[in-house]
Amino acid sequence: MAILAIDIGNRRAKLAIVSVEDEIVHRLHFPTAEISANADRIKNIANDSRLAGIAIGSSVPSATQELRRILEDYKSLIVTGDTPTQLSVEYEPKSELGADRLSAAVGAFHVYGKALKRNILVVDAGTAVTADLVSEGGVFLGGAIFPGDIIAFSSLAENTALLKNIEFRPVDTLIGMCTEDCMLVGVRAAIVGTIEHLYKRYGDIHGEHPFMLLTGASAAWIAPELSVPHMVDPDIVLIGLSAIWTFNHGNSVNVKTPRTV
Repeated sequence: MAILAIDIGNRRAKLAIVSVEDEIVHRLHFPTAEISANADRIKNIANDSRLAGIAIGSSVPSATQELRRILEDYKSLIVTGDTPTQLSVEYEPKSELGADRLSAAVGAFHVYGKALKRNILVVDAGTAVTADLVSEGGVFLGGAIFPGDIIAFSSLAENTALLKNIEFRPVDTLIGMCTEDCMLVGVRAAIVGTIEHLYKRYGDIHGEHPFMLLTGASAAWIAPELSVPHMVDPDIVLIGLSAIWTFNHGNSVNVKTPRTV
């Protein structure tokens, strides 16, 4: 048995077949804006004979509706903050908890939490950065949301007269000697500093620093900048979506059915 996990972010759509052993056995990525153009590819992966079901987590309502249309003949679970999971969720209202945050937290607890028996700080660094705390007992405790590099650079450009919008790139300095380098240094410091601040403060509150898990598109550049212990797992949201489907459907197997829940 395997699950097709679909993570729809603001910029990228990520599809993966996740095995019962939590291994990614097939994957497909494309820009979120191109979901309709990739309808045949989506249906092709959904027809994989190994599949028991499909779990969808989306941060883009219009993309969710388009995906539901494409997969209307398949058994799909649309994950929301209200979806039952193996975690106890302390968040109000639950309906406002993003599927990506919940799935990352479930994946982190599912893969690492039970073995480590420690609090986990799950940092998902995409368009926005979320940093959520999961207790060693499996309670989602909430966390923080702050701008990622794309939003930060866009905001600087939109709210000033002279700064231009740029994309993040590594810069080997702590003191910018030109305007672009100054922006890069500042945004890098803001994001990395916030993550380290939260890591240390959560440790102060709970008496032990959490195990930190990084995921998301920007994790690749954030990880080398951190001075605190951490691990990178790019697939934790997809694994979490698979675990949520299994929690809700158990061993039921019938992926192709005209019912979306």
